Amino acid sequence: MTPVTHRKEGRPAKPSTTPATGGSVAGLVVWIKSVPTSFWLVIGLAALVRLWGTWNLSVEHFDEGVYASNIWFGADQGYEYPARFFYAPPLWPLVLEWTQLIGGMSGLGHPGWLVMLPGILCGIALCGMIYSFGKEFFCEQVGLLAGLMAACSDLLASYSRTALTDTPVTLCMLLAVRAMVRSLTAPTWGTIIAAGAWTALAWSIKYSGWLPLAILLASEFAGWFLKCHVLPVARVQKITLTICAIAVVLWLPVLWGLQATGGYQAVSANHAQYVTGMEQWFTQFQSQWETIRHYSASFLMLVLPLVVVIASHFRIGGLTTFHVGWLTFLCIVAMRMGDLPIWIMCGIGAACWGLARPEFAEIHSELPVVRTTQKVAPIEIQRIALLFLLIWIMGLLVTIPLYRAYPRLLTPIYPPSFLAFAYGYHRFVIFRINRYAQQGVIESKRQSVYISPLMLGLVMAISFAFAPFDGPRAWQDRTALLETSRTFQKTIRQKAPSGQPAIVYIYGEPSVFWSLKSLGFDLAGPVQDLGFVDNDSPAEVWLVVGPHARRSQQFREQWELHGDSFIKETESSARVSDIVRRDDESREEAALFELHRLRRAGS
Repeated sequence: MTPVTHRKEGRPAKPSTTPATGGSVAGLVVWIKSVPTSFWLVIGLAALVRLWGTWNLSVEHFDEGVYASNIWFGADQGYEYPARFFYAPPLWPLVLEWTQLIGGMSGLGHPGWLVMLPGILCGIALCGMIYSFGKEFFCEQVGLLAGLMAACSDLLASYSRTALTDTPVTLCMLLAVRAMVRSLTAPTWGTIIAAGAWTALAWSIKYSGWLPLAILLASEFAGWFLKCHVLPVARVQKITLTICAIAVVLWLPVLWGLQATGGYQAVSANHAQYVTGMEQWFTQFQSQWETIRHYSASFLMLVLPLVVVIASHFRIGGLTTFHVGWLTFLCIVAMRMGDLPIWIMCGIGAACWGLARPEFAEIHSELPVVRTTQKVAPIEIQRIALLFLLIWIMGLLVTIPLYRAYPRLLTPIYPPSFLAFAYGYHRFVIFRINRYAQQGVIESKRQSVYISPLMLGLVMAISFAFAPFDGPRAWQDRTALLETSRTFQKTIRQKAPSGQPAIVYIYGEPSVFWSLKSLGFDLAGPVQDLGFVDNDSPAEVWLVVGPHARRSQQFREQWELHGDSFIKETESSARVSDIVRRDDESREEAALFELHRLRRAGS
């Protein structure tokens, strides 16, 4: 900001001596002050939940080990973990690689929390973006409610604290959908390009990142029947085709890079093994529901209504005590049956209601406790936003159970569910406020509004005695495989001959490979077969075997041929977190890892 100079009559103005940086700092301060308190509440709560206990984080999941290991491979290996293209496009592994490179150059080494930092930042940004979406297309109360729900979601927080692709791709999907809604309501080249670019970015992080295009096409088609579009038919079609074209063109480098490894057909064939189809749809649906219940039984379900009480007390974001009562009750129920089913059922009902009768009820100014100056988005914008959210929810609700019940597949369905629920819940609160105002019983109802949370708090306290209750799953210790790797490293150094180099091969456990490399064990490498047994090596040769190898038919067949060539030196039972355990059909709390030494010739 350029400082304003004043001059007296007949005297020249003195040049400003304020440094240029002073203006930029002042501008930053002005921007920070202009950001609503409700936004900082969402960001602060999301950061607290996701950053707490980061010292207990390390690479643990199979896919995390693949994504985070690019840094350990050179040009002769394509700068990537073998067969990395099967698991994800190159963008997210590249982000993790540069994060570790910058950390190494800064003297941080390779701590586990550093690999998780990009995901944590994306998780915090996702909560802020959910708030922004709700505020822009509905009103600030909707954005604040949805943002707080996201900040307190144990499942979203858990996967934000990983090196997996699910949180960043969900963030990019939400950004793409927001740009699409903007393009269909107030189109500019900026919003159209942003919609295509965010979709391409999501597609470059995860192979399912093209889903915003499916949401766009389905929403455009449904919009004609529901008469939601505000632009002419021809213009909407041109905008849709342009967004699709931009997304495809920007994603072409990823497709081109796959040609050397069999093209997209190879990726599709690999992913087909995880598709269970309609025959097992209900079974997978039940499994996912059980996962939701598992992640809902934590005290974060108590934190959500508590924060809403605090926000309503200080009039943050236009929330009132009317927003507290039923939300508290629903959180109690969610601890029993899972939070996502409640948000989805209420959200679908709210979206259908909003599409049929989208007018927001007017808040009467004679009710002092709920006076508000927040802007409400125009009805036509609300309807298009609701249509996109409804299509998003319904599409994923049908397709997620078509795959194996991986918990991380649920992450993209949470944001639209939060937003649709918050919209409907706020509509319900407004209805109650207006009804009380019209009946002329404002003072008595204001009293009951304060008493209601206290009564529900008592009910909630009693319910906790009988409901499953635990700390956040997101804060679980995830360093078990790192400790296992330390144990193996110590064993190798004790038993290897002095001065004799030792080579460690890791079969099907990229997380253990990453851990050994991060501990400074240079001569470690992943293998996909036991062919190295026949190699004549002067070094001591070791083999790490874990649960992934034992579940592999290929490994079991090779072990029958070459198992006698190894001596088991030690084993370690690692207590893995829910991120790993709930991905396995066995759901075992501990994973067994074995360290074998190759027999020397003649021994």
